[in-house]
Amino acid sequence: MTLPPISIDLFIFVAFFVLNIVVGFRYRGEKQTFKEYAIGDKKFSTAVLIATIVATWMSGSGLFINLEKTYKEGLYYVIPDIIGTPMCLLITGYVLGPRMGKFLNDVSVPESLGKLYGKTVQAIAGIAIVLRSTGYMAMQLQVIARVLAILFDYEGPELVTISAIIITLYSLSGGVKAVTFTDVLQFFTFGTLLPLLALTIWNNLQDSTQVTHMFQTNPLLSFKVKKGVNWSPEFLNSLLFTAYLMTPALQPQLFQRMVMARDTAQIKRSFGYAAIVCLGIELCMIWIAIMILVDQPGLEANKIMGHIVNTHTYPGFKGLLGIGVIALSMSTADSVLNSCAVIIANDILPPLGFQKQSSLQTARWSTLALGTLALILVLSTRDLLQILVGAAHFYIPNVAPAPMLLAIFGFKTSRRVVLMAMGAGTTATAACIFYFKNVHSFFPGLLANLITMLVLHYLLGEEGGWQRLEPDDPLALERAARRQAWQWRLKAIKNFKLYPYLRQNLPSREEFYSFFGLYTLAATYVALYTVKPLVNPTYQVMHTSICHTILPIATAFLTFPIWPEKLKNVGFMAFFWPLSIAGILFFAGTLMTILNQFHHVQVVVMMINLLMAVLLLQWPLALFLAFAGTYAAVFFFTHYTGMSLPISALGSIQMIYLILLFAGVALKGKQAYRGLATSYAQLRKEMGFTNQTFLTTMQNQARLQQEASLYSLEALERSEPLHAFYPTPTQAQLMASNAALHQHVYALDTLNKHLHQVLHLAREPIHLVVESIDLDALWQDVSQTLYQHNQAIKVILQHHAKTKSLQGDVSKIRRLLYTAVAYAAAYPKTQRPVLLHIEDTQLAYPLMSIPDYIKRVQSFCIAVTTERTLPQLKKWYIGSVDDLLLQWPQDIGELPLAYNQQIVAAHYGASEVMPTDTGVTQVYVLPSDVREVRPSTMDHWQGAPPMATSPVVEFPLETNFVKEVLAKTRMEGGLLQEALQLIKQYHAGSSCVTEGPSYLHPIAVANILLEYSQDPDTLLAALLHDTIDTTRLSWHHIALRFNPVVKRIVEGVASVDSRLSSFKKIQLSAHEIMLKLLEVKDERVLYVKLADRLHHMRTIEGHPSLAKQKKIAEETLQFFVPMAKSLKLTPIAEELKKRAFKVLNRK
Repeated sequence: MTLPPISIDLFIFVAFFVLNIVVGFRYRGEKQTFKEYAIGDKKFSTAVLIATIVATWMSGSGLFINLEKTYKEGLYYVIPDIIGTPMCLLITGYVLGPRMGKFLNDVSVPESLGKLYGKTVQAIAGIAIVLRSTGYMAMQLQVIARVLAILFDYEGPELVTISAIIITLYSLSGGVKAVTFTDVLQFFTFGTLLPLLALTIWNNLQDSTQVTHMFQTNPLLSFKVKKGVNWSPEFLNSLLFTAYLMTPALQPQLFQRMVMARDTAQIKRSFGYAAIVCLGIELCMIWIAIMILVDQPGLEANKIMGHIVNTHTYPGFKGLLGIGVIALSMSTADSVLNSCAVIIANDILPPLGFQKQSSLQTARWSTLALGTLALILVLSTRDLLQILVGAAHFYIPNVAPAPMLLAIFGFKTSRRVVLMAMGAGTTATAACIFYFKNVHSFFPGLLANLITMLVLHYLLGEEGGWQRLEPDDPLALERAARRQAWQWRLKAIKNFKLYPYLRQNLPSREEFYSFFGLYTLAATYVALYTVKPLVNPTYQVMHTSICHTILPIATAFLTFPIWPEKLKNVGFMAFFWPLSIAGILFFAGTLMTILNQFHHVQVVVMMINLLMAVLLLQWPLALFLAFAGTYAAVFFFTHYTGMSLPISALGSIQMIYLILLFAGVALKGKQAYRGLATSYAQLRKEMGFTNQTFLTTMQNQARLQQEASLYSLEALERSEPLHAFYPTPTQAQLMASNAALHQHVYALDTLNKHLHQVLHLAREPIHLVVESIDLDALWQDVSQTLYQHNQAIKVILQHHAKTKSLQGDVSKIRRLLYTAVAYAAAYPKTQRPVLLHIEDTQLAYPLMSIPDYIKRVQSFCIAVTTERTLPQLKKWYIGSVDDLLLQWPQDIGELPLAYNQQIVAAHYGASEVMPTDTGVTQVYVLPSDVREVRPSTMDHWQGAPPMATSPVVEFPLETNFVKEVLAKTRMEGGLLQEALQLIKQYHAGSSCVTEGPSYLHPIAVANILLEYSQDPDTLLAALLHDTIDTTRLSWHHIALRFNPVVKRIVEGVASVDSRLSSFKKIQLSAHEIMLKLLEVKDERVLYVKLADRLHHMRTIEGHPSLAKQKKIAEETLQFFVPMAKSLKLTPIAEELKKRAFKVLNRK
């Protein structure tokens, strides 16, 4: 066996082979299942997928074909190649990719067809693919043989055999994972060396202007449109070749790369970027061929690579070029080998009944057999393009477009139709090959297959046809997201306002203005001292004027921190800032570039100006100012000087390259900054919510400590009688001690209940800021935030609620929606889209004050799930205002659920969280109008604790009332003063419609009641009657400070329903208050309520709304007047009737 002589080039080859072996076996994976062997674990990053797609797509045979065909056929090959190749990848990623959701768990095209049409179709498709791919793999090994022959003048089989063995071994042992990571290595190899080769050939050209001359004189490179319009044979062949290249053939290795992705979004991204990279590599190959045509015009096409190696390489670089070309071949060969082995093990042998081992072992043996077969075939033919086209003749028309592509697009038919279509396509292809040799067989075979399938499906009346998309189909989700994105854009355009938009573009810190001024000065001086002096007087005048204008403005920005505050006015800077950027960076920058004949220094400054603008402003505004400033500069130059613009300089290669480079870098950096800014804004919202919760919790803890210390002293005072010790107690002393003990036990029990309620208050960290918002607008806002924060989240919205708007804390409900969807999407056991379902429902509240009555309010149910269908939702939910026993999180990942439960509890709603094996379902029920159940005073309690001392000022009403009570009743003066002190404490700082402090209202009510009752408990209840409605005073507080009778009367008068175990209260409607009063058995409650209503009627003019006044008057006439008459309180009834009619007659 004769091997090539040892040299540095051979050493490079050996090192490359060894590195491939190391990488292949390093990433082979342990204890793989067959599915992991075939398509991996779906944990590949997008960058890895891009690299393996490019490495698989760009083959060694493709390099030879591109060089030879470009050299021989010129633009008739170049144009189809640079259009068809990237378009095929783009169509695969952007058209097929979103429709691949139902096939992502399949390992091959035949398996997908087998699930649709049975094992026969699966086996036929598998055999067609293996036949096609074996020839394609052999072609890559032939490329390796050709490269070795050119580099070492060596045509022996040894190194080719070693290459085939290496590819086969790491493919056999590691499966697709090993193949993928060797593809990454090979991608970096040829992706680095091809541009290096192009640069070397460019530098070796004796005269670079020969390239321009070649484009102008060579008929192959100076394609004329008129000639194309005449439908010349060359032009027609180019069109057909373009269509051929653009057709998504769904080669097995390419389908394998698609199903390796996590989801359809990753398919779209990876193939989109791969198309761009492949276009760059194709252009590099074409550019190399064109330079060789300039350097050596008369070469035979098959000797191009030899000329490159012998003329433009040297020892060392020759070996690097060789491994670059071999990397192209190996990266394609190993992918084809792995995918075909998987197809044999999964799609050919099992349907035919020949498989006796596990699929994994069969795949490995198939890899070995296919590698050996390809090595044998490599010496059988030389024509690469003929191998490629001949192998694809039967696969592409009969398997890829129909039925697989039709299946991807949602068309399904019967197995017999598919088999007949395959037969028709095969017959048409064979006829073209053997009888109509002048007709390309691709399109006749494709059309025969497609037409036969569609026609026979409808003629035979088969079931299926075009299938409708399911709501959770990735394509449906993508379309919905695209529609939503356009809605956002249209909404932004419709609501666009110039001044607020310009304000958003102002720098956040003053240092940016100084930085801009410093940069402008530096750029101006660089231009002054690096370009040649201007000879044209007109140019000189313009140049001087520009400098004299820019320098003062730049100096002004440099000194911005010391500007007067009037000049720093936002209204002025909002316009001055973008106009300065447009004028200095683009108008003046473009003029300076033109005046200096597009000097390279000035061009670089211009590009940095673009970069600066994009960094300082939002990119749409920056690009608009760039185009506007540049156009204005060109317009000014041409009209002021009367000269034409030097277009040739403007279109120079360096200029275009720099524009694209800097614009791409600037926009990409701005895009990343915008993403970070969006995430930062969302994080600030989260931190604001957390900080507010923490602050409220600290305030509640302070209240709890204050209440506990205050009443602990009172409890000690009340226990003083129990400390008395009697050595020989009398019966009277025993009775007194027993009574004191009972009072003390009751006081302690009441104190315990009160502190329990205060404890609930301390645990309530949320207060509400109630607003009204449209449900659709709310979801639009949430979905836009989700899209900006994480575009991978897909949401299916099912909005079935008739309720169009809600009254609640909008910011907290928005946060609830965002958190619920984000939590569901991040659930570790699912990758399905999130289903968000909104429907009408009801919340039910049992009321303690009205027996056998349930308060029902209109509500809406928000269900968030990752299941395909929702669980059965209830027709109504119990909205509890008691202790909800929130399930506090066990780890930080469950914090979002805890926050959501708190938000729902604050809205008096209901919540359920139901984890399943494959996802999680969250149900949140909120009242459509939270004020129907939660009194507004509940959210006033979050302020400071009650005042420790009462106001000093006394009004005449209070003074006279005290005198009357002490004169007409048996009430203790200390008890009366304690009640007055209490209402002053809790009503302090607020006023009412009587144009005085709020505590004057209960005094006026008690004063009215004094004319009809002298019962001390009733009068105390009258003084305290609205403390429950309008303050955070609790029932137990009243019982503790006074007695149970006063507490019971106040509870009966209150317009809220309360719980003994919670500080929360339920707002009662007008008719519910009436029902509550009808259940009252103590007439003293009705006395207080009538006195309260009479005072309201006396001061009703203070209500700003006449409609509200009439509603109160009508209610008074229908309910309170009859109540007063039934209690024989005729004066009150008459006065109420008179005042009610007076209001109702008012217009």
